[in-house]
Amino acid sequence: MLKKKKIALVVLAIATLLAAGTTLGTAWARGDNAQPRPPLVLGTDEVKQLILLLDQDKNGKVSKAEFMKFMEEEFDRLDKDHSGELDVQELKESQVRVSHFTTAGK
Repeated sequence: MLKKKKIALVVLAIATLLAAGTTLGTAWARGDNAQPRPPLVLGTDEVKQLILLLDQDKNGKVSKAEFMKFMEEEFDRLDKDHSGELDVQELKESQVRVSHFTTAGK
């Protein structure tokens, strides 16, 4: 159960980053001066859980190094055959769903 929750939080984090990047990129391309609000907004409880999961030094913030370390560990966990690449079967077993990414920003 904890493993599924961890995967769900990672997917949520990635979807949030993708949505924010897409929104900022679109605003920049249009030349908007105002900072756009990301279309995908996490609730307070989800954000707190995500911080607790990723924040290794417990300073209340997630550094790029902490985020990348977490993602590398997740990749290694998913890479069952240790090939350095995720294949269809490994991704299928991970329960990561494309719908999380295709609906971000809509």
